[in-house]
Amino acid sequence: MEKYITKIENGFKVSKSNSLIRAAYKLTTNEQKLILIAISLISPDDKDFHTYEITIKTIAEILKVKRKDLHKSIENITFNILKKPFKYVNDKNERVQLNWFSICKYKEGIVKFRFDPEIKSLLLDLKENFTSYYLGYAVKLKSRHAIRMYELLRQVKSIVNVIFELEELRYLLGIEKEEYPDYYMFKKRIILASQKELKEKTDISFDFKEIKKVRRVIKLKFIVKPNTRKVEEAEDSDLFNFNNLTYNLLRYGVSENQIKEIKEKKNDKEIEFHFEQFIFMKKNFPSKVKGDSSFIYNSTIKGWRYDEYLDYLKNKDKNKTKKQVALQKKVKKEYEKYCEDNYTRYETLDEEKRKSIDNRVKEEMKSIKSKEMLSLQTLDDIAEGYRKSFLLEEFKEKVSFDIWIEGNKEN
Repeated sequence: MEKYITKIENGFKVSKSNSLIRAAYKLTTNEQKLILIAISLISPDDKDFHTYEITIKTIAEILKVKRKDLHKSIENITFNILKKPFKYVNDKNERVQLNWFSICKYKEGIVKFRFDPEIKSLLLDLKENFTSYYLGYAVKLKSRHAIRMYELLRQVKSIVNVIFELEELRYLLGIEKEEYPDYYMFKKRIILASQKELKEKTDISFDFKEIKKVRRVIKLKFIVKPNTRKVEEAEDSDLFNFNNLTYNLLRYGVSENQIKEIKEKKNDKEIEFHFEQFIFMKKNFPSKVKGDSSFIYNSTIKGWRYDEYLDYLKNKDKNKTKKQVALQKKVKKEYEKYCEDNYTRYETLDEEKRKSIDNRVKEEMKSIKSKEMLSLQTLDDIAEGYRKSFLLEEFKEKVSFDIWIEGNKEN
């Protein structure tokens, strides 16, 4: 099956297995971006790879390629990718080398490519141990090292802290031994430069601490934080439309002409209703969905409404009062503010509060017997993790108990 794409929507996401995130390879900035563009075209429910066709003009606009020999430049990028396999360790602890693409073809301003079938488990049907992020963040980065740093740290966003051996980090970033042999230059050109780029252009930022052995830096500890300001900017701009209707329709194979017709005849609210109906029917009554794109197109244009979905909506909203909706929003807002204020600010609590949490931490630490956990994290890191979980747990005490209960009642 082929998918023809002439426009990359800003809401496209990149999803990779964490094994692939931690794979080793050395690609240029544009080679990485082209691969990420290709990955963003994979639909979440794809069971097999498609052959994708994209206009060279579309790729060039994203990669900022403006030379007269445009076609040759893009062809050189894909040719070089085919010469640069990546290395990773699979779930059998085997060291594996694989190519990204099995084939790339060109004709009349179109590039056609297909992923190597051997990497299906790293890109398709991802249920756990994977990382997703918006394509727009990565393609804005100018440095190949910044793109890799973003992926490696985006993977551990929820963990907050992560430690890399210095040599391991160099390996994952594709930095040869002769490149930046002096730590000072490595720190300046790679770490600090990436830190600046990520803070300015992506949804995460980071601080780092040097871990030394006899005055020599041997490890780096990264403290990863959500870049709230950038996320808010993204949600309010056209650059990242997190709820992009066009993006959703394209991902399920609806053609550009069909999308144009749909948007001419239906408003966004109607389109969104029929798309959500499609998702519901596909999941719960798959026998009634005869082809994703045709189902979406026909049901939206013809206004089909399925009883199964209408019953679902009716039961979902039953007994749900305006007061409860308002309370739910209030609880969510309070929770997000509490996380933002306290998640990384343990030091700001009063002495009594810190002492209470520290006593609980000590009790929990006594029960740690897992050698695997201790080998992956220091005792300080584990203690810090416990403190944060206790802070979030105590959020319920901060919000009025009546509001908490009322706002979270089941229908």
